[in-house]
Amino acid sequence: KIVMQRISGGTNPLVAAIDTSKRKAFASTNNIVLKSDYKDYYEFFTSLLNSKLINWYYANNFSNNSNLTVNISKTFLETLPIQIPSESVLLEFDRLYMQLLEAINSESYEKLYKLINLRIYKLYDLTHEEVRIVDPTFAMSEAEYDSK
Repeated sequence: KIVMQRISGGTNPLVAAIDTSKRKAFASTNNIVLKSDYKDYYEFFTSLLNSKLINWYYANNFSNNSNLTVNISKTFLETLPIQIPSESVLLEFDRLYMQLLEAINSESYEKLYKLINLRIYKLYDLTHEEVRIVDPTFAMSEAEYDSK
């Protein structure tokens, strides 16, 4: 299952992780169990929920970028725009997610997190200008972004 923080706020209100140990969860979390058709998508959905794009979308559409504590609503989560990737892209997300987990306390963590976000921007066909709205610190030039 995917476990999500239920009480949050700010510009990155969504925090999610995969629980492979079937632990019991507190009432202060949202638990997401994917339908059997999507059983191979846990890494992808977790990457997506933690991405800058989906956090930007949630913060701007459902919590007004509030710095106050907000409840991450299951109703709102169900309306997130989900773009299902091709099989090859899905495999890439699986690989990147596993590398990210292995790099949690290393220098390569931030690089991998940025790469996952880049792949999500491309999956959603965002232009460089749109990416800069979602992530004002995005450092890649327009030409470099368009060539990826």
